[in-house]
Amino acid sequence: FGLVLAGIRENSVRSQFAGLPVKRYRLAAFVISGVFAGLAGSLSILLESNVTPFAAHWSHSADPVLVSLMGGIQTFSGPFVGSVVFVVLREIIERFTHNWMLWFGLILLAIILGFRGGIVGASQQYLSKYIK
Repeated sequence: FGLVLAGIRENSVRSQFAGLPVKRYRLAAFVISGVFAGLAGSLSILLESNVTPFAAHWSHSADPVLVSLMGGIQTFSGPFVGSVVFVVLREIIERFTHNWMLWFGLILLAIILGFRGGIVGASQQYLSKYIK
């Protein structure tokens, strides 16, 4: 399923020409991601025990996107690694400066723009280059 979606992402016309039902796979991926997003939202309500308008603010809802970009969206472990780095980096920067949001944003930009494919993708490229 994942390889088919990767093929559709790279070239949907070629995938459709090869006989794959591209619209069905895209719909299935959309439904699966919606299920996980709904599950995450319901679990966060159980964790916080109330819902405020801040929970839907763009800065709060952008965190999963930033986490995924940091870790790497083309690997399964990328978002997990990105979330660990995100939380640890945020905690460290908050302790040392009052302007933590500025420094945190600059470091996030450096990581996202500097590591093509995220942290996991860059580390895989580095390891494959030097461990042959």
